[in-house]
Amino acid sequence: MKAILPYVSKHHPGFVVRESFAQNVYYLGGVPRLLTQFSTRVIHINRENLFENQLREARMAVLCHLVYSQLSVSDILKLLAMSFTNTPVNNVLACPFRESLFPSARSLNWSQMVSKGMCLIHDDGRLIVPFHLVSQVLARQGSEGDGLDEFKLALLASLKDLSTYNEIPLPRVPAWLSWESFGAHFYCVRINSFLVLGHKEVLVSDILRGTQLKCAIFETWVHIRVATVFHANEHYGPDIPQTITRHGAGHIAADWTDGACLQVVLNGDGGPGVDIFFALKRKDDTGYIVVLDQRKRLGSQISLSGLSAYMSKIPDKPKFMNNVEFVVGLMNIYSPVNVDPIPNSLFFASTSKSPYFHESLCDHPGCTIAIDVNSSLRASIQQLFLGTRQKRNDIAESIIEHRKKGQIDSLEQLMSVVSQFGGELDTLALERIKF
Repeated sequence: MKAILPYVSKHHPGFVVRESFAQNVYYLGGVPRLLTQFSTRVIHINRENLFENQLREARMAVLCHLVYSQLSVSDILKLLAMSFTNTPVNNVLACPFRESLFPSARSLNWSQMVSKGMCLIHDDGRLIVPFHLVSQVLARQGSEGDGLDEFKLALLASLKDLSTYNEIPLPRVPAWLSWESFGAHFYCVRINSFLVLGHKEVLVSDILRGTQLKCAIFETWVHIRVATVFHANEHYGPDIPQTITRHGAGHIAADWTDGACLQVVLNGDGGPGVDIFFALKRKDDTGYIVVLDQRKRLGSQISLSGLSAYMSKIPDKPKFMNNVEFVVGLMNIYSPVNVDPIPNSLFFASTSKSPYFHESLCDHPGCTIAIDVNSSLRASIQQLFLGTRQKRNDIAESIIEHRKKGQIDSLEQLMSVVSQFGGELDTLALERIKF
């Protein structure tokens, strides 16, 4: 995005990046040709009309003729799966689709795919795919989805859920919940991606690739199966049963340890210490590894001295489970995690590790809870204030009008502006504010 901002600003002096602009840039996946075409269309839009619908139309105009007909839906899903599992590309001249149903794909090598804008490859082999491939494969599945196996259908379902629940800020969904939901859907996307690549048994560390971890337990082999997100009524802890019920639909139940699907569970509302959890069956015995994920929203770095406070909130293991071990993740995409040595059975994903853990999805709208007061949409900004929904929306509208005159550069300036409109900042939201 930094590459095209000077070009846009030259034609629209004083242009301020809005959240909707940043999201549309993200959907183009960093492909230079697409970004150039998008920015060319943007500069021809009247600055007063640079809102979400016009920006989306500009993006769709760029993408409407971009159909990678060389690749089948099955091929694209394999490409996405390699990226979502952090599977490195070791030879740029290799042809990854030699068994494709499409003759045009069989001779296509990685270098050619990069030149066509299908992917980017880092020097260390990390594979990044433009997010519009997700939109394309979802659009093509109806006409070309016949013959896909259960694992590719599961990955499609995970990507559809990710798109449905995490890409657009929802007025009644707080940003922190959106991030937790993204985390659960991300685990499903990664697990189902391993299945697409033919892996039914993986190391725990494979599922957590890109995080900081040091312990033998992460080298345990576990079985995986089709993964889905399950938002539970129940809270994780000693009294949680093996069969849990769905939030908002108590008549729907699931076995979260031995069910047909691997349930990636969003903890019941208000559940202490854990935001996401799921159970993995060991390969060599009847035991389990339970992954606990705790999401943090801290502006300051996490140190070893403060770690015990977080760990003390982790509930004891469920009473019905035997022969079980736990790994605990601390996710803080705001700031560093400065803990050395890393305690046993813990894994971290800090601000510097997020690109390595989330890879192609690290800039996804659901992967951040930061709210930029100079670019965010009304639905995001209104979460910073106290009061009724109408009051918060009115203040958000006033902020949007005010920033047309210039940027808001500090918390003091924001508080001054908000007080002029009779508003009050939510102190719990202060760590989410970005300038």
